[in-house]
Amino acid sequence: ADDLVWHVPGRHRFSGDRSKADTMALFEEVVPEFSEAGTPVISTFNIGIEGIHESDEWVFIRVHWDHTRDGKRFDQHGVEVFRLNPEGRISEFWALMRDTAAFDEFFS
Repeated sequence: ADDLVWHVPGRHRFSGDRSKADTMALFEEVVPEFSEAGTPVISTFNIGIEGIHESDEWVFIRVHWDHTRDGKRFDQHGVEVFRLNPEGRISEFWALMRDTAAFDEFFS
């Protein structure tokens, strides 16, 4: 949705509440990140789905995040929450995890 708000937990450079434009810019920055040698900094960015629960307005997805970048690994289970507008488009997103410090470290 055009009024999308993306809520990213933590204290790293990508955390905070972001608009749709900011969210798209965030993905453009994260995904194509390369080292000085030209190799991808994020070598894996996997989100495994472990379960989905939904209603007309909400979607809750149990996930397993498994990301590696620059020799660091973020390997954790959590929940991604999506609020849908009346047209069925995502209007808000939250990622919920136990260890936000590990997420901060991954993106530091």
